[in-house]
Amino acid sequence: MMQPEKDSDQLLSQKREEFRNYLATIEHPSLSEWILDGAGALIQKLTRGQRVPAWFSGLSIALSTLALSFLTSLLLGESYPARQAMIIWELSGCACAFFIMMAVRDGTHKVFTTFQESTIDALLSVQGLAALQQWAATSCSLKRQMVFNLLWTLFWIPLMVCFYSVKLGGFIGVGATTLTTINALLRLNAIYWAIAFLRLPPILGRQHYKVYAFDPSSSDCVQRLSNTFEAVAFLGSIVAVLFSLNFIPSQAGTLLAYIISIFWLLTVWGLLGGIFLGAQFQLGKIIGRAKQETLGGIQVQVETLYAGMENPDRDTLATIEKLMELHDRVKATNNWPVSFREGLRFLNTLLIPLLGFILANIDLVARFLRGLFD
Repeated sequence: MMQPEKDSDQLLSQKREEFRNYLATIEHPSLSEWILDGAGALIQKLTRGQRVPAWFSGLSIALSTLALSFLTSLLLGESYPARQAMIIWELSGCACAFFIMMAVRDGTHKVFTTFQESTIDALLSVQGLAALQQWAATSCSLKRQMVFNLLWTLFWIPLMVCFYSVKLGGFIGVGATTLTTINALLRLNAIYWAIAFLRLPPILGRQHYKVYAFDPSSSDCVQRLSNTFEAVAFLGSIVAVLFSLNFIPSQAGTLLAYIISIFWLLTVWGLLGGIFLGAQFQLGKIIGRAKQETLGGIQVQVETLYAGMENPDRDTLATIEKLMELHDRVKATNNWPVSFREGLRFLNTLLIPLLGFILANIDLVARFLRGLFD
């Protein structure tokens, strides 16, 4: 298999500087952050005070969306029983939108900080830096994110209105539909970035890195990338639980409602699992490639010494023995960024939000499963 080509130090330095400068120009990597900053600027202008933190902007958006929904229902004279039946879903939807915007903002910042502080310096080819920069440019395009959110919202809204309507036995109302539409526009950015993060590990796995030759798994760039993807996966698990809140029915539903529930639950948790497992697999490829290079170099040295050894002396034999010991030690190092035990521990941590949600809503989950198999 062809190894990625290593470029001269001058070319690498120029490309690294170009990549860093490009990342510095990205003011809002995600649409979620752009919305939060825009809301913060509006609040600052209205109050003539200091810039508010992102969480305050997100909370203001969620509460404003909820207020708009109820105001719309009030103006249109929609019945109170319908509003009462939708309140749990509306509250969970607004909470979901708030936490998703914060999670997307923090997750993208975590990834690009890792690029700046570790990955860029570790990459050993201009081609690799260019590929990573192209991924960043494509993923951070606000225009792409807006189009994606709009198209998915057009697909999402009929499904969600249909889902809620069949659960309630009638149309949910204009107010609730308005809230569902706004929340979809806010939170579907998480799906966009989940797909973007799903595309990232294969790009990283194809590149060549400067790693610690005798234990690549402990290299700073590998560990930083592994920790970053673990953080993204953990944030994603919280988001996935919040998404799940929308699909655990409070009463028996129709087959269509269950089909919609299963479709979205599989989509959200499937993307999350793909990100975590894909990252570990591709980082394992980086480690394995580096180990093979080191082991190959040691084998060449041993074979060279052995080939020129007509009358072996003690020093040469000792050198060969030390090289073979080194070979065995390198071969025994981890092939993955995390050990099997650490991986299980992290998966347990990842499942904590899901288990907490299931235990807190065990009656609803049991009712959902009974309705599914009855």
